[in-house]
Amino acid sequence: MAVTGARSAGKSIFIGVMIRHFGQFLADRHHTFLTPLNDTEDRFLRTYENYLYGEEGIIPPTPPDVPEPLMWSFTMGGRRFCLSLADAAGESFERLTPDQNAFAYLGGVDMICSLIDPLKVSDVRAIVRDTGIPLPAEAGNDLQVLRRVLQARAAHAIPGRVQVLALTISKFDVLQGLKNVDNDRWVSIMGRPGAAMQRDPSYVTQWDDPQDRLLLSQELRSLLPVLGAPLIEAAATESGLPYYLYAVSALGRPPGNDGFSTSGISPYRVLDPLKTLLTMKAVQA
Repeated sequence: MAVTGARSAGKSIFIGVMIRHFGQFLADRHHTFLTPLNDTEDRFLRTYENYLYGEEGIIPPTPPDVPEPLMWSFTMGGRRFCLSLADAAGESFERLTPDQNAFAYLGGVDMICSLIDPLKVSDVRAIVRDTGIPLPAEAGNDLQVLRRVLQARAAHAIPGRVQVLALTISKFDVLQGLKNVDNDRWVSIMGRPGAAMQRDPSYVTQWDDPQDRLLLSQELRSLLPVLGAPLIEAAATESGLPYYLYAVSALGRPPGNDGFSTSGISPYRVLDPLKTLLTMKAVQA
């Protein structure tokens, strides 16, 4: 899996929380565990875990180096898997050109998970500006990054390789919170108690739930124009890759200017893209 996105999209926080939550999920639902390979354990603790679950605070920006994948092995449903996860700096994706060999891995991964930051939407920013939620001061263009990533993927694509694109709205807790603001438009969109956007079955089901995924994708598809991002889906369609839409919140609540929410980390749907990938690989095996 390659996690991509522009600056401030929340890639590193998403990875750190997803892996921590996935380890708990494997133990509780499959009675198995993650085994880090090579130096993954040290790098994961140093780069993600100590910041998210230690005392270091918010993860600093990822340095613009050539990404070295993190790798774990594990058993799920009696099948053996190896998860290779690549994280790169937003600046690197913003400068990405199709001929860069350092990013040739985009043509060989099973899933490209591309994060889309709702805090870059002017309407959303205007509503949350006075709520204490930190707004990204420097942030790249999500659509531009997605196009660059897809161009690089196409340039390095391996013939016959099955790949999936996960269009993933990050920081979804911000949008969920709009059901409580004095704005009829957003209250009507986010205030539907029976919507898939309002629940999280990802920790409950052992594998990907295609019915839930389809329902969530349909709801998010109708949300993209409201976010001013209809061209995101157009770029995905143009790539020719099968794609799904996801909504995740790694923290579960917006952080304050001085770090995380005092309520701690309460992730929302962070396992959805990974469970889709693993279910897809299990079916192919």
